[in-house]
Amino acid sequence: MKFARYVLGLERDCPPEWHGRFLRYKELKKRLKPCEVDQSPDSGEEGEEQSPSGRVRDRAAAEEEWFENLQTQLDDINRHFEHYARQIIAEFNATERRRQACCFVFRRRAALRTYTSLAQRAYWCRKFSKVNAVALRKILKKHDKRCRNSKGRAFLARCWRIEEEGGGARDEAAQGEGGGREAASSEGLGAEPVPGQSSPLKHPNAGAFLHSPLLAELQAVQMEAMERLPKDLLYGEADSSSHRGAAAPGSLARASASLGGLLGEAAPMPRPLPPELEAVRVSAAFLAGDQTT
Repeated sequence: MKFARYVLGLERDCPPEWHGRFLRYKELKKRLKPCEVDQSPDSGEEGEEQSPSGRVRDRAAAEEEWFENLQTQLDDINRHFEHYARQIIAEFNATERRRQACCFVFRRRAALRTYTSLAQRAYWCRKFSKVNAVALRKILKKHDKRCRNSKGRAFLARCWRIEEEGGGARDEAAQGEGGGREAASSEGLGAEPVPGQSSPLKHPNAGAFLHSPLLAELQAVQMEAMERLPKDLLYGEADSSSHRGAAAPGSLARASASLGGLLGEAAPMPRPLPPELEAVRVSAAFLAGDQTT
């Protein structure tokens, strides 16, 4: 399956907040046409009165416009990624504080649904970063092949460098943090700067979604939220509303199962979950299989 078709399919299936926010790979690919170097010396001589130097200037202008368009898209991707990543992390921290403070079953049910939502949102935020990282690498590689230069490689190398507060820069592709290191090793995104090649990148944070520390925090949020779900569901805390006055939610079920094991008897079958919590369980099972992606 071609990558452009994959991205289009992903946008159809993604949550509304990510729809139309991915790097427009197909559009960038089409806009490369005016930047291409002629494949043969005679390709531009049929009916053309423009001098070779004029064609070179036109290609240079088209290439500069192409990089400006790419830069604009990357800036939008960074803003969108950072906005939702910080929102997810802040909501997770608030949910953790409420969970530790609350002792009512109905509040724990609400927290259960919140953890499922947080795990799904963290998954899609990380997916958004990874897919755009692959799209950026692919389109810059295609640029260098068609334009016969190394500006795309220099652009990518610059994206992987972080401008520190003191004005110095460090290469995140070499050091790596969290999800940035994972993406660099798996997708080969950590290109080295090209000697003698100036980078067309104007904004130092254009590749923040590649190496942001928020990626590691999102991965932690997804894993922590998933750890809450199986424990709560297995111990029957969500069902304890019908046992008001019981010593502890799920304690009778655990004691019965333990006693049945000692006596050689089959443990009682768990009662079916309410429909809304069954949906939570299905979502948890789906995310459990995708924690490493």
